[in-house]
Amino acid sequence: ELLQLHKKSPGSMYNLRAYSGWNGVNAENGLPTSVTGVQNQGNCGSCAAFSATEQLATRLARAKKDIPVPLSVQATLFAGHEWGFGNGCEGGLPSRYGTMYGQHGVPDMMCAPYKAGKKCVAGATGARLGCTPMKWGTCYGSGSWT
Repeated sequence: ELLQLHKKSPGSMYNLRAYSGWNGVNAENGLPTSVTGVQNQGNCGSCAAFSATEQLATRLARAKKDIPVPLSVQATLFAGHEWGFGNGCEGGLPSRYGTMYGQHGVPDMMCAPYKAGKKCVAGATGARLGCTPMKWGTCYGSGSWT
């Protein structure tokens, strides 16, 4: 059961409310496997890319468009810098990555697995590309493009 703080009006006290089920608030129950739980970004500052891929997966799930596996954070990091939508392991904004997805699509995680978390830290060589060069449209494993 998910608990949420709710404020009726500015200056009022917070009330605690419980939610259950897939109603747009509780992202833990009833979602397909393409919407994942918490993941570890490692040493890479990739929280915006993780957030953007999960936001898109959740929107697709709510629209009843099933994707079999999570979307690729690694491709998001690489393409975000290549096309000016983000800075790889040096950060970005989920909304900018969302714009990028609308223009270019995004592969799934099986196609472009996450590798940036191991030794890719801000300031490292290639950090703005997620420390893994890619050719957009090429899968580096099994998987597909969304």
